[in-house]
Amino acid sequence: MDQSCADVTAAEGDDVTLECHVTGSPEPTVLWYRHAVLVGSGAQLRVENVSRKKADGYHCVADNGVGQPARCTGQLIVQCQYSVRVRNADLTFNISIHLSDTLISSHVIPKSTHPLDT
Repeated sequence: MDQSCADVTAAEGDDVTLECHVTGSPEPTVLWYRHAVLVGSGAQLRVENVSRKKADGYHCVADNGVGQPARCTGQLIVQCQYSVRVRNADLTFNISIHLSDTLISSHVIPKSTHPLDT
């Protein structure tokens, strides 16, 4: 039995379809799991309104009763951006980060010490 999965990248709020390409004789049954919980069946898994909470590995298991089941994992990568503004006594930070926690940009603004700016 031959099987392959592909990673899917989507923006937060999109609908996506993960695909498990599988061939075998007899034709295999395909099941999808996330965190060892069954989330779907069939060669395609539809994930609607993706969010950062749905970003994860989705495991495809194909079994036709002959030998061991074939397995592969497709990653759902969700692109989302948010800004955080943090203030303390000395600095104001403007930070934008990507879901993978890769820093996209940061901007540090020193707090003015001029009496007219307070």
